[in-house]
Amino acid sequence: SQRIYELPKAHGTKPNVQTFLLLIKSSHTLEDIERVIHEYEITFSEMERKYDAFDTQIRNAAIDKLILDGEVNSADRLLQTRIEKYDLALNDAMANSLCVIRSPRPNTHSFASVLSAYSKLSRRQTADINKDISRAEYLLQKMESYHDFKQSLPSSCQFPPREVAFVTPNTVCYNLILSMYASRIKTDPSNALESVTKCEAIFNRMRLAFSSGKNKSCGPDHFTLSSIM
Repeated sequence: SQRIYELPKAHGTKPNVQTFLLLIKSSHTLEDIERVIHEYEITFSEMERKYDAFDTQIRNAAIDKLILDGEVNSADRLLQTRIEKYDLALNDAMANSLCVIRSPRPNTHSFASVLSAYSKLSRRQTADINKDISRAEYLLQKMESYHDFKQSLPSSCQFPPREVAFVTPNTVCYNLILSMYASRIKTDPSNALESVTKCEAIFNRMRLAFSSGKNKSCGPDHFTLSSIM
C-alpha cells in the first residue's frame, strides 16, 4: 500500500483521490484506514477538498471496506466519529454565522451500509442482538433528525442547503430495523410483545413521514407490511 502512495510522488505528481481509494481497499484495520484518511487530509488542503463529494466518497469507502472485512463495530466507530465531527461543525457554523460547515458530510450511504451490516448480524442470532438493535435505532433516529433539519433549514443559517448533510432515511433503512426485530422474536420469544410494539412504532413513524410529504422516500412496501404482521 505504501508503494501505491509513493508512486505518484516519485514521478513528481501528487497522489489523487483514486490513490487513496486504492489505499483504503488494501487496508485491513481501523487504524490503517484512519492513517490513510489522515494522509488524505494533509495531502489536500481544506480549500482543495471543500468537503465535497470526494471527501464523502473516501470515508464511505472506508466504512464499506471495514464491513467487507467483517469489522462492523469498527465501521460503526468510524461513522460515529464522522457524526460527532459534523455535529460540532454544524453547531459552530450556526453559532458563528459561517457560510460553510467545516466538516465532511455523512450521507444516506454512510448510514445504510452500517444498518445493513447490523441487520445481517441479527440474522445470525448473535448474543449482541439487543445492543445492535439499540445502536441501529440510534442511527435511524440520527438520519431522521438530519433529514428534518435539511427540510426545514432555519432562515438564520448563513450557509446554503448544499452544505448540509444529505441524509434520507428511505424504505430500505426502515425495513432493515424491522428485520432486526423480526430476528429478535426468533431469538428471544419472551420479548416478542416488546419487539412487535417497537415495529409498530417504527412503521407509524415511517407511514406518517411518507403520507405527510415530509419524506417521499420511505413509503412502506410489501416487506414492511410482512414484517409487522
